[in-house]
Amino acid sequence: MYSTMRLTLLLLAMAAIASARPIVRHIKSTHEFDRMMKKHSTQTGLPVIVDFYSDGCGPCRMIAPIFKKLAKEMEGKAVF
Repeated sequence: MYSTMRLTLLLLAMAAIASARPIVRHIKSTHEFDRMMKKHSTQTGLPVIVDFYSDGCGPCRMIAPIFKKLAKEMEGKAVF
């Protein structure tokens, strides 16, 4: 659990340094994920912030509103 929180904080720090649209996307397939990663690596160059979420995970539910808020704050700087 500690390493999950540490990774989350690292991702948040990377988002603060980086550059995208303030939308939290819900990716439903590996194809959709691969397509999005390719688009942003070849076309926009924006960093992609990934949060692996589960409804059964308490810390995931706790951090979700923070990710949504951060996505709004990072408009034009990162893709969520």
